[in-house]
Parts: sequence; C-alpha cells; structure tokens
Amino acid sequence: MGGYIVRRLLAGIPLLWLIWTLVFVVGHLVPGRSEDLYTSPQISRQDQERLNRVYGLDRPIIVQYTRQLLATVRGDLALSTSRGRPVAEIIAPAVGPTLVLAGTALLVQFTLGILLGALAALRQGRVLDHAISGLALVLYSIPVFWLGILMVLIFSLRLAWLPPSHYSSLSASTAGLSGHLFDVGIHMVLPVATLTLAGLAVVIRHARSSLLEVLAHENLKAARARGLPEWRLLFRHGLRQAILPLITLLGLALPALLSGALLVEVVFSWPGLGQTTYQAILARDYPVVQAATLLTATMVVLGNLAADVAISVADPRTRPGGTAP
Repeated sequence: MGGYIVRRLLAGIPLLWLIWTLVFVVGHLVPGRSEDLYTSPQISRQDQERLNRVYGLDRPIIVQYTRQLLATVRGDLALSTSRGRPVAEIIAPAVGPTLVLAGTALLVQFTLGILLGALAALRQGRVLDHAISGLALVLYSIPVFWLGILMVLIFSLRLAWLPPSHYSSLSASTAGLSGHLFDVGIHMVLPVATLTLAGLAVVIRHARSSLLEVLAHENLKAARARGLPEWRLLFRHGLRQAILPLITLLGLALPALLSGALLVEVVFSWPGLGQTTYQAILARDYPVVQAATLLTATMVVLGNLAADVAISVADPRTRPGGTAP
C-alpha cells in the first residue's frame, strides 16, 4: 500500500507541472507587459529598470520560466505584485475558509444525496421516485453562481433571514468563542446550501442507479423472498454493497466542488482561495494566481488519492495485485 501511494503521488507531479506551466503561459499571453505590473507612472525610469532586474523581468521568457519554476519547487512563491507581500502570507489565511466551506458542503451533499437516492430507489417508478428525479434534473440545470445570487435575493434581501456575505460579523469578535462559532455558522448557511444544491443532482442519480443495481443481485432477491422488509434490505445491505461506486464518485466530485467553491466564494465574499484568486485576477497579480491554482490542483490530486486509498481499504481486491494482504 505504501508503494502504491508513493507511485500515485509521483504520478501527480507531471499534472501539477502542466497546470503551473499553463498558468504561466496564459499570464504572459494576456495584453500588456509583465513589467508594468511592478511599476507605476510615478516612478523614474531608473527605478523601473532596477525593479525589472530584481524580479528578472528583463530576462528572456525561458529564463523567467526556469527561475520561477525552480523557485516554486523550493517553496519560494515570490512577492504579490499588487500587495507587495509574500504570496504565501496571502494564500495561507485563505486555505482554511475554503476547506471549511468545501468540506461542510461535501458532507451535507453526500448525506442528503445518498438519502434521496435511496428513497428514489426504494420507490422506483412511483411518484416519489419521479419527484426526486425531477428535482435532480432541475438542480443539475442551474448554474452555481446564479443559484448563489438567487439565494441572496430570497433569503437575505427579501426575507432578511440570513447574512448575504462575508465570513463573520464585525461584532462577533467580542461575543466569545461560542458566539463567534455561531456567527460563522450562520454566515455559512447560504454558501454551503448553494454548493450542496449545485452538486446534489449527481449524487442523487449516482446513488439511485448504484442501489438499484445492488438490489437486483440474487442474494438480495433471496433475502427479499424470506420476508426481509424493503427498507432494511436497502439501508442495511444495499448501501454497504454500493459504497464503492459512491467513494469513486467522491473522488470525481472533488474537482467540481472546488471549482464551484471558487464561484460561490466570489458571490458571497467568502475569504477563501476563490475570492483571493478573483481579486488577484482583477489586479493581474499572477504570482498569487499561480500559487492559488497550484494549491487547488494539489488539493484535487490529494483528494483523489484519498478516495483511491479508501476504495482499496473498503475492497482489498482493488489494491495493486488484486488480493488482500
């Protein structure tokens, strides 16, 4: 197992390099000169040339690429062009809010999606099945950013039930730990609900099809013939056998969830990687964009690796060699 994990980690390195290279190339293809990002009309030409030498912007593009790549490998993410601070100091505080938002949404999404998918499978061909499938189709057709805006319009502006944006209120810092956590939870409701609903359709349909396939197995048909209640057959035996496809879906859903989180953070002004990346793009702060993109890609690679490891633990036959230890 240890060798398998190491091989998967090594296999992710070319993907991360390709993503980093793509962001570097796009950053140099957009209109405008890279050195203009570090300068302003108020400084002298001598100071501008000095800054170009400091940041290596007077070098050929291949030299800039090589130097930046080697610096990234060493963990040196350079300075932000818009804030003048180390990129690591800007990115690090944004990781926690993104992980909290995406992790909570993932938990709620899969819990609710598996439950609704199980109910649809339990009532296959009936009104409840058609209603849940119709709901999944509607949710699948709604863009995540539009859903977020709709949430703000209804629950914040129209009904005034929930705060429309940000991570917490200014007054929460004086409310103690419990008050602060409650305030953060209230601010999480709308972005978590938006992310959950945006990806719920895929989980519902996948859970329903997996459970229907499991329920068609001969051993479950025999248990049904012995008089075992349908709900017990489904939740006690069906879910256990359908867990592998759901874990696979978990790994596949992670990239979509993180990309959706980036959009949701912009809509709700959530201080995570999405909001940080959006502000960096507007400011043409390419060091921050590169670092945020690389970090997001790393989380996707590690998330897929975790899903593969979970599958191999749940079913030893899927491990390299195909046998349990």
